[in-house]
Amino acid sequence: AKANNDNEISKSSVGQSPSRRVLVELGCGVGNALLPLLEEGKEKNEPEKSSTIWTVYGLDLSSVAISLLKQDGRFQAASKEGR
Repeated sequence: AKANNDNEISKSSVGQSPSRRVLVELGCGVGNALLPLLEEGKEKNEPEKSSTIWTVYGLDLSSVAISLLKQDGRFQAASKEGR
């Protein structure tokens, strides 16, 4: 591609399906790092804002922390989607 074709290249990427990523976090606690990634994957109707859909696995020794994570609406929505 020529250097003056930058606009064409950026336009061609709009509308492509988002990529999928998987993250495993050891010691996730209540999900402060995981939950924003799940929100990012919800922007499916605006692909220019979200190019990645995340599937996350959080592991923690604290059953209390995991229970709190499971109560979060973002976690519940992603869980229903299989993410």
